[in-house]
Amino acid sequence: MTDIFFHLGFMKTASSTLQEYYFKKNKNVNFLGKNINGNNKIFFKFNNLFFNEKILPEEVSNFFINNFSISKNKINVISQEAFTLPFRYNDSHDFLFSLDRIKKISIILKSKLNLDTKILLVVKPQDKFLISCYGFYSHKIDSNTISNLDQLIEIFFEKQKLSKNYFLSKLFYLFDYYEVSKKIEEYFGKDNMYILKLDDNISENLNSIFGDNLNIKDIFINRSIRVNNIVYKRVKKNTINLHKFKIFLFIISLLKINKIRIFKNLYWQINSKLSFFLFSKKINYSEIKIKKFLKTFEQSNNNLDKFYTHNIKKKIN
Repeated sequence: MTDIFFHLGFMKTASSTLQEYYFKKNKNVNFLGKNINGNNKIFFKFNNLFFNEKILPEEVSNFFINNFSISKNKINVISQEAFTLPFRYNDSHDFLFSLDRIKKISIILKSKLNLDTKILLVVKPQDKFLISCYGFYSHKIDSNTISNLDQLIEIFFEKQKLSKNYFLSKLFYLFDYYEVSKKIEEYFGKDNMYILKLDDNISENLNSIFGDNLNIKDIFINRSIRVNNIVYKRVKKNTINLHKFKIFLFIISLLKINKIRIFKNLYWQINSKLSFFLFSKKINYSEIKIKKFLKTFEQSNNNLDKFYTHNIKKKIN
């Protein structure tokens, strides 16, 4: 029986490194996407269908079956960190939308191709995840009320205020890794899920799942250092006022440039990526508040270690 793995991310947990240096190089893996050079048109077509709620799961599955080269003797892997984003294309999409979508697709793939679906999720310490999210999503965070990381942490503890902000409530939901893992188990069962930590043992744990002897520890370390340096330096730097950027995006939206196919990708690049590097607000934070923030996930992380992160019983055949 053949397996298909959906690697869900999280974002900023070396997903691109896994795609480029592990899945593509593993002799036991048939890597279906995403293409690290961004020219895999089939994958991105699948991506657009997947996140379009007007498209039925049957249509998404049929596209997948007809356009991807499914292997019968290798482990099929499709990797997309967008599966765990708190939004995609519009704010109505979230992590649970992705899980429900994958579950429905998996039933069809099992029926038509006898494919068993497995889930892979990679997590990292919540404080580092918070800083990455704050920098990456600065264009979606209200600059009138949140001007630094400490204020974002305070909103986390103000549950009432947090519940009124759809984006932030969906974002913070992802930080409770144990609750996220329980939700994955609810959809796919414990034997079909693998939760790995982004640490020194990740290469060994990946090899335990996918059955190879690849050692990409140095690549993880080098790329992690480089990316983290960018994250910490750029987002701590005073930059162009965020309001100017919002005005710029408003003008673009009035011109409806972002609605035209040829400009869609460019618009997304400006809106999400350039805002991270050029328009992020200054990150000031106290160690006390970071420790307080981490303290709230202490029991969750203990439960994650106990019930999920060592859920590698045997090498996948």
